[in-house]
Amino acid sequence: TAATITDDTDVPAGTHTYTVICYGEGDSKGESASADVFVGYSAPVAPTAITVKETGNLGEVTVTWNAPATDTDGRLLTAEALSYTLLDKTGAVVKEGIKGTTETFRALDETDHNFVQYLVKAVTEGGESALCKSALVPVGTPCATPWKESFAGRAVSSPIGTAKIEGDEAWMIISTDTDYGINPADNDGGMAYLEGYSNTKSALFTGKIDLADLPSPALTFYVYNYMTNDPNINTIEVQVSNGDGFATLQTVVIADTGEENQW
Repeated sequence: TAATITDDTDVPAGTHTYTVICYGEGDSKGESASADVFVGYSAPVAPTAITVKETGNLGEVTVTWNAPATDTDGRLLTAEALSYTLLDKTGAVVKEGIKGTTETFRALDETDHNFVQYLVKAVTEGGESALCKSALVPVGTPCATPWKESFAGRAVSSPIGTAKIEGDEAWMIISTDTDYGINPADNDGGMAYLEGYSNTKSALFTGKIDLADLPSPALTFYVYNYMTNDPNINTIEVQVSNGDGFATLQTVVIADTGEENQW
């Protein structure tokens, strides 16, 4: 005869073993039978596609992301089973227990201007996911024009960000390039420097710059046309963003910028 027992206790998430033992007359003990069952969800896979966008209020941002579809064992997740923890780029918790996939809050005072970056992880009763990290996003009151940055003394006078796109090489700020004998074009003790190899792509980007009063904005910059035996066919791509993604304005081949081994 089949028997069914329902365990209606508050069983925590995880693997549980249930064992049945048959007893005969006189408490004689028979063979046992065991079965494992997983209750609830495992830790979720990570959220995806996190974005940060400043609202119409300077310094206020809305962070959005896509919910994970499954836990790490492939079980389909429901929205009710998930909550989220949002962290800033230092790892400090911004908010825990978020239900839903969007959160709006003040990131900076409206008079400030800096880059922000956020990370989100999904949480179920079975654990936490890996982190999903946003790009750096400039927030707050934009820089006025005319704007300039010369990296004088290996420092910056306004927000500057970097990002590796392909490869492991990143932009640096140096005082001089002693390996190749290159000094800053304006001799102020600072310049942006990238030493890249095959298929390296790396971004150097400004914070927000207010162009509202400029009918025809223009960007100028110095680049050093370093050459050994072959022309410098590396390229510089100039892009602009109004907050909805970058668009390419111009692509420059360094060999075409001027005399060899000169700014």
